[in-house]
Amino acid sequence: MNKAQIMAKRIELILLDRGISPRKVKSKIAEICDISIQAVYQWFNGKTQQIEHEHIVKIGNYLSLTIEQVTGEEAMPLTSDSRRSVNQIVDTLDENQMSSLLVLLNEFYVKKKS
Repeated sequence: MNKAQIMAKRIELILLDRGISPRKVKSKIAEICDISIQAVYQWFNGKTQQIEHEHIVKIGNYLSLTIEQVTGEEAMPLTSDSRRSVNQIVDTLDENQMSSLLVLLNEFYVKKKS
């Protein structure tokens, strides 16, 4: 996967999390960026190497996210549905499992920062 495909998938997941129908995600991206749906399909199929900065800004504005949140350079706030899902999972963990999860998350965080 190239950079545009990874970012397109991230944008798709954000839109799905925000309640956009899976069938309408690509057309919604085209609408937000004021580009053709064919251009959006090129993001997803690897024919575009990098999404233009102007489009990232438009998506960020639409979603009320920073550019860094859209690109994945900065964590996004969880939606209430996502937060509930995480809480449901965490509630099932015992103290040892929770400790192991925290160690693992810290390792991922350290790797991402370096």
